[in-house]
Amino acid sequence: MGNTKISSLPNATELQGDELVVVVQNSITKQSTVNDVLGSENVRNVKVSMTAAQIRNLGTSPIEAIPAPEVGKYIRLLKVDWNYMWGTVEFVTQFYYIGTVTKGDIIEAPFYYYLDENLLKSSDGLDHNIQWYPNEAMIINTAGDDSAVGDSTMDVYISYQIITL
Repeated sequence: MGNTKISSLPNATELQGDELVVVVQNSITKQSTVNDVLGSENVRNVKVSMTAAQIRNLGTSPIEAIPAPEVGKYIRLLKVDWNYMWGTVEFVTQFYYIGTVTKGDIIEAPFYYYLDENLLKSSDGLDHNIQWYPNEAMIINTAGDDSAVGDSTMDVYISYQIITL
């Protein structure tokens, strides 16, 4: 193991919080859970890659970005990075959002649908009066109808926490 390259190791899975880890502090070694070490409000990250067809159909087929948490918990969005990769034809639709089924527009993308260039922008200035919705998934959707045309793609990077009520 000492001569194994990091790139040769298997990918780690996302920690859920109850996994045991070894902690060494001041020559004392003990086992603790991830939540005990990092706190129960760990920041999680997810990347959602969308094809042109998925973007064209967001009006009728929103994409689930983060699955609904367990009962008694909610998803707190911290930051969203939108990486829009221009193709050759504009979409004909409305604004893009991340939200829930109950409230579809918690965070708006910082650009408009008629974008005709590559763009990487962040939505990290979240409104301090956001109403969160327990037990609901976060979805990516649009305020408009489906688009008949458009061939760009988009990656959406979301930083969030699962908060226990």
